[in-house]
Amino acid sequence: MPALDHLVLASPHPLVTRAEIAEHTGVVLSAGGAHVGRGTRNWLGRLGPDQYLELLGPDPEQPEPPGPRPFGVDDVTDATLVTWCARDDDLDDLRARAAVAGIGLGAPFAMERDAPAGRLRWRVSLPEFDTEGGIIPFFIDWRDSAHPSDTSIYGLSVVTFGAEHPDPGTVLTILDKLSVGLRVTEGPAARLVATLRGPAGDLHLG
Repeated sequence: MPALDHLVLASPHPLVTRAEIAEHTGVVLSAGGAHVGRGTRNWLGRLGPDQYLELLGPDPEQPEPPGPRPFGVDDVTDATLVTWCARDDDLDDLRARAAVAGIGLGAPFAMERDAPAGRLRWRVSLPEFDTEGGIIPFFIDWRDSAHPSDTSIYGLSVVTFGAEHPDPGTVLTILDKLSVGLRVTEGPAARLVATLRGPAGDLHLG
């Protein structure tokens, strides 16, 4: 069964958001690395074993990418929890099982980036449909790479993580077919919500 791997918090001004996270929680996110050619860079904080928070934003040291930055980074005006990632060690099998259930997942493709602890290599599979405000996750297999949570700053934990949707049944049906567990309650708009805790206090994300 796919399990929570990481939360993706997109920000148009990631260094400002990093400072705000530190102010609320007492945790300064670790520098991650650049996604070369995609125009983004990230900062990470461990949430638990094999789980982390990824702060994602534009990388001023890269030229403008040829297309939109991933996960709607170009469109956010404030720090926003835009999506989440579920871990599965066999993405090809997951994709095949999803297809049988009528759910389209894209063919897994490889990515890599340099990190302070060495080069990371992984594969991802993305939904081929509207992810409903990021409620439907994308999927990752870290292959033989170290997990980013192992080298990210400690101190954060997940108090709550879930989603809101005007019609929860719509997304719960899809999540169930993907064997993904997530609490979804009724709300005015489709969005992810989470509360993280650090030594200095709580941080509410949405």
